[in-house]
Amino acid sequence: DRNVMSQVHALPLFDFIFRAGGGAVCCSGLQQAVRMRCASLAKYMGAKFSEDLGPDVGLLVTSRVSLHPESKYQAALQRRIPIVRPSYLEAMWEAKVEVRLEPHMLPALCGLAICFSSLKAGTEELNRLQARALAAGAVAEPLDRAEVVIVKDVFAPLYNDAQRIGLLAAPPLWIARCLELGNCVPVAGELEVQNPRSLQLKLVGGPSPAPGPTSASASSSVALVDAAA
Repeated sequence: DRNVMSQVHALPLFDFIFRAGGGAVCCSGLQQAVRMRCASLAKYMGAKFSEDLGPDVGLLVTSRVSLHPESKYQAALQRRIPIVRPSYLEAMWEAKVEVRLEPHMLPALCGLAICFSSLKAGTEELNRLQARALAAGAVAEPLDRAEVVIVKDVFAPLYNDAQRIGLLAAPPLWIARCLELGNCVPVAGELEVQNPRSLQLKLVGGPSPAPGPTSASASSSVALVDAAA
């Protein structure tokens, strides 16, 4: 058909590259030109492109991590959706076949602005942790340009500064966990900055018995629980 042949150049001739059922492709945090390029490549290679991280999305393409709880990055982590750099789509287009995800997975702290100032006088172990964070894509910034500040505990001077300006603070353990998992996980629970000196008085059972030789075996007692993590 002459009419069909005149439109061949407009057809997605490589729409077999993405496997059927692989899910739609979504982008986040990309410059406009890069985003348009990724959307075009995804559609040209047979994938559906989605503006939102809907239930049909199976791949998130971005250039940096995010700690914002409402971000597409954190949502993708919760849903275990692979998170890759734009280089993944470029590599597929060049090879004209699906390629391995691993070389294109977004590094654990890629693009995240972190203030390490309180660790400058730290131990060799902390210095190595900082070096690993930078190797995983973190960007060292002063407090006023950081997205998160690393402090050892609530008594660090920078912790109070961060609280005053509403900046997120996290302990070195948080960095270690991100590097271990390969993702920028939320600063929550045991990964929050702790108070190592606080003791929480916890009442177990009923009232304590009167002092006496049998009080050690009484069922009611008062326990001191170290709240430091």
